[in-house]
Amino acid sequence: MTELSIILLVITGVAAIVIIWLYLLMKRHLKVRRQLESRFVEMENRMNTLQLQTLEARLNPHLFKNILNSIQSHAYQTYFAMDKLSNVLDYILYESQNRFVSPREEIDFALNLIEINKIKISPLFSITVKKRWMRWMRCTMKRSWRRSYLST
Repeated sequence: MTELSIILLVITGVAAIVIIWLYLLMKRHLKVRRQLESRFVEMENRMNTLQLQTLEARLNPHLFKNILNSIQSHAYQTYFAMDKLSNVLDYILYESQNRFVSPREEIDFALNLIEINKIKISPLFSITVKKRWMRWMRCTMKRSWRRSYLST
């Protein structure tokens, strides 16, 4: 063997070792990157969940200050308004956490909010809510329940 072929063989061997080392290094970095990406996605999902829980739990203090001021200005309606406000808070804190809420609970929540706001704007406007369709809904729900009960 000549000196040139020995040098080429050494250079080829060193190059092969460097390429293998770089391949293993790249493979290790790729594994770490995947782990970090999955951890990032997990942390992002957790952060989104916490943000959603924070938004659900946070109640706007300005809204409640306005409501309490309205209640105070109409002292004769205080009990009624506090009862409606209590129902609204119960819905926000407990029932809205459920995955599904019945239409009746949703309607009651909306009516409670309307009643609270009626107190707030009562000197300026008169608000009436027709509830006839609620009776229709109740009858419809009873009929559908009876049908499903009788068909089984």
